[in-house]
Amino acid sequence: MIVKQGFGEMDKPQIIAHLQKSMNFTLFDCRWVPCSAKFVVLGNHARGTGALQIYEMSHGDVNLVHEVLSLELVDALRYVVLFSALSTAGI
Repeated sequence: MIVKQGFGEMDKPQIIAHLQKSMNFTLFDCRWVPCSAKFVVLGNHARGTGALQIYEMSHGDVNLVHEVLSLELVDALRYVVLFSALSTAGI
């Protein structure tokens, strides 16, 4: 007989919010930059232009590192695909 000793709800995957930040655009995707405290946010403004921002977490806060303005959404997606390919390659 095998007895599983679990912790109830703790056995299931959980999302824990460490930091929160409100955005002035619709967020489509958020990706971590490997081996860093940075992440990339991709979204779309109400006027139809794309939004691409890079943030860094430090000392319990989120700071905007870089922002690409007035991109068409397709162009913003190209940046994300390129960034993902570089990250996967370890560059």
